[in-house]
Amino acid sequence: METHTHPPNITHNPSNELDKIAEYLKGLKDEQARIKDLIAEAEERVTALVGVKEEGTITQRTESWKVSTTGGLNRSLDTHDPDVFKESLGDEYRNFITTKLALNLRNFRTATDDIKAKIMNHMTIKPRKVAIKIEPREDD
Repeated sequence: METHTHPPNITHNPSNELDKIAEYLKGLKDEQARIKDLIAEAEERVTALVGVKEEGTITQRTESWKVSTTGGLNRSLDTHDPDVFKESLGDEYRNFITTKLALNLRNFRTATDDIKAKIMNHMTIKPRKVAIKIEPREDD
């Protein structure tokens, strides 16, 4: 893989200068795309080896590294009219939704199954991108 460290020599011919810089920039962007793909492949391999919790962190230690993966879910409420949605909930449900119509996850996790079911009818849940942390292993 060719590594670009600085722009090409600049000439006094603007057309030639632009050609050189355009070619240099195109090469950098191509390299960036290749590296992004390599990083994604390496992250997939790490998550396959370490594992991923739906929500939470898993840590494995090797002789040299401490590698952690953290999974999570993004939750959003599906409603086009927040006021109508809030009014449709009884008073016992309003404690689980903040005024900007975002889920109060702390309260939601302690809710009864009936409350969770009613709120989840108006919710989209998507997995977050897995976070990977790699650090040199220190004597634990």
